[in-house]
Formats: sequence, structure tokens, C-alpha cells
Amino acid sequence: MIVPKNKQGSNFKEYISLGILILFFILLQLLNINNDFCNDEIYSLRYFTFTNLETTLTDYHVPNNHILFNAINHIYLKIIGVPDLFTLMETPWKIRLLFVFYGIIILLGVYFIGKKFFNPSTGILATALLITTLPFHNFVLQNRGYA
Repeated sequence: MIVPKNKQGSNFKEYISLGILILFFILLQLLNINNDFCNDEIYSLRYFTFTNLETTLTDYHVPNNHILFNAINHIYLKIIGVPDLFTLMETPWKIRLLFVFYGIIILLGVYFIGKKFFNPSTGILATALLITTLPFHNFVLQNRGYA
């Protein structure tokens, strides 16, 4: 399909803007990527991630078990070779890299939904607003299923 020149330039500017926003998001997250785990994170890791997969999928004795989230974390930590909570507590960035990836997926989703239902500028604006909200900035790196 032949796209008019002004449309091609517009797409390029959109994707450059989106790329800058995502780079800004990553830089913000890198400032906090090695922070200590909070109590809820440790509880989730201890009772739902560093356990057998059956327990992760079936135990719901408290609402800390975000089942799919903890199952993915369980598998991810097995793949990268983190054997237990104490090892992970020395290097929290190992699991938080996964959460940065989740954040990028969320930002792309917000952008493409805004673009599809409204226009590219709305997608960029919605993405920028999400990056700068305190709840998103605060929760995206935490070992919780909230982000």
C-alpha cells in the first residue's frame, strides 16, 4: 500500500516519541531496580513463588497469590537459576528486570489502545501520563500483580 509522504513522517514521529517515552520509563526504573523487597513482596515470594508449581497454582489462602503472575515468576526464576529467596534478596534486580518488561508491555498496550480508539497523539499522551503517575511508577517494579 502506498502511504502519502506526510503520513509516513507522522508515523516516524509517533514511534520516535514512543521510543523516547519508553527509554525514559526504563531510566526511571533503573534508579530503583535494586531496592529491597517490602513485606508483601517477601511473603508472595516465600509462599507462592519459591514453592512447587502446584502450590503456586492452587493455594489461595491469602490474596497475595496472583496466580498467573507468581507462576510466571516461578518459571522465570527457575530458568535464570535463582534457587531461593535468600539468593534473590541479594540481587533483586534479577526479578525486577522481568517487571520492567511487563511495564513496557503495559505502556505499548496503552499507546496502541489510545491510537486505535482515538488517534496517535492520544496514545502518546496516555502513555506519558501513565509513566508519570505515582501508582504505576511505584508498583511496576514490585513483586505484586497490581501493575
